[in-house]
Amino acid sequence: MNALAAAVDVATTGNGDYAHKDAATYVPADKDNYTANLSACFTAYKNLVDAENSLEEGTTAPSEGFAVTGKVLALANTSGKVAGNAFTVVGCDVIINGETVATTGQDGTFTIPSLAAGKYTATLSYQYGYDRNITIEVKDGNVDLGSFGMVACNFKKDASIDASDFSAYKRATGKKSTDSAYNAACDFNHDGSIDATDYSIYKAFSGKNLSDAIYG
Repeated sequence: MNALAAAVDVATTGNGDYAHKDAATYVPADKDNYTANLSACFTAYKNLVDAENSLEEGTTAPSEGFAVTGKVLALANTSGKVAGNAFTVVGCDVIINGETVATTGQDGTFTIPSLAAGKYTATLSYQYGYDRNITIEVKDGNVDLGSFGMVACNFKKDASIDASDFSAYKRATGKKSTDSAYNAACDFNHDGSIDATDYSIYKAFSGKNLSDAIYG
């Protein structure tokens, strides 16, 4: 900035007009003054070039964001009650504006590493579930959303739990994780055995039509 200020002083007069805008007649007796002016112009130019070369490319500071965590559990019934902490929904995507920003792990937990302050609508989408929307509001710190329930036996991925879904469940019923016909998606509590406990989850939704109302 000092180089720029010096250049402005050389190039302009006190009222802001360009000092050298008009052609002038060379007067030999004023040679020293011309030389001083040329020297000042050259020095100002050189200082501007040096200053420009020393500039570093600007970078935009990343916007500050906060971590957002939550958990997705299988619903136990149509009243919205979750089945329990063992009944985690694994591989459920969290989608905001069409982009997957997090996915639940084995413990059903998801973490969005950095979300800027604001209010968002996110979709919880699971391959064998009935998708649901949730609201995320970030203010000035990390956010723990708690737990969300999800219908986890929608194998046909539509708006009803019917014979097609039962067919998928029936093929796996009674199977253990060591069996070739074992289907982890039907083992709602992930204990390695598809038994009466898992069937109780499926049975609660059998024959039901699904809508957003099931999520309250």
